[in-house]
Amino acid sequence: MPEFTTKAPPMALVELPMTVHAPKQAREYIAAVCAAAGLEADIVAMVLIVVSELVTNAVRHVGHGLVSLDWELRNGRLIVDVGDDAPQKLPHAQWVSDDTEGGRGLLLVLSFTEQYVVMRADGHASRPPRKISRVAFPCSIAGLGRAFARRVA
Repeated sequence: MPEFTTKAPPMALVELPMTVHAPKQAREYIAAVCAAAGLEADIVAMVLIVVSELVTNAVRHVGHGLVSLDWELRNGRLIVDVGDDAPQKLPHAQWVSDDTEGGRGLLLVLSFTEQYVVMRADGHASRPPRKISRVAFPCSIAGLGRAFARRVA
């Protein structure tokens, strides 16, 4: 497995206003993280699609407050958390007909990630309860192949 170095801290958090601009801002931020980490282009493309989808879902289905983007490089994996202030609204993937517009985003998330988990986070004095969508990606295409091999085994 290649060694990954980054000038950014091993963990970082950014909070974005929940506007129509949030998905683009999140893509730009996570693209810089991926570049600093030296991730392969194919992995970066999947990360950007998934982050964009999760942030877009927060904007579309929550629509208020802040959307948070937190990341960590750990054990050859990029772990990204996307959070919002609606812990009661849990996403669910659904099958849609071929002529339906939309509704396929979480299927992409499930297809492009090594792991996808949604959890509720307790609030505290300065932060209300939140929903966190956590996704994990291997840091290399070779790792991606191993991850998908484990899924089908």
